[in-house]
Amino acid sequence: TGVSNDGKRLFVYVRPAVMDASNLPYIVMSVDGGKTWTSRGDNEAGSGSVYSSSSASRMFAMFYDMTTGASYYRLAILPTPPPVTPGGTSSGAGGTVAPSTGSTSAAPNQKPGKVSGRLAETGTSTWTVGGLAVVAVAAGALVLRKRL
Repeated sequence: TGVSNDGKRLFVYVRPAVMDASNLPYIVMSVDGGKTWTSRGDNEAGSGSVYSSSSASRMFAMFYDMTTGASYYRLAILPTPPPVTPGGTSSGAGGTVAPSTGSTSAAPNQKPGKVSGRLAETGTSTWTVGGLAVVAVAAGALVLRKRL
């Protein structure tokens, strides 16, 4: 789980307790403070780790395929968070959010160093992920961050 210094970029690495071919780890991310979420998985990965810069503008992921023993590396640059205007009518933070753009990364079946495909996409659609657990973790991280 990661939160940028400004609290706008969030990501959660979801690793199922029991992994099999249909139940693999994936990343859920938001670039607008948790208003919209996108999910990205790697169908060939069995386990791994995700790291981000302090601004969460850059993410690095390492995955390991438990079947073949192959390692996969992903590097992504997330879009700039949209500006928030004070006193807006949106729920939560109290501002309106402008649309944002997507980012690029190496595709799951490509070797490290090749830049193509998508790791993060943003838009108006919301992604629901197995209940509210992921949203609760992200909200908890924001609350903890504000208290510190």
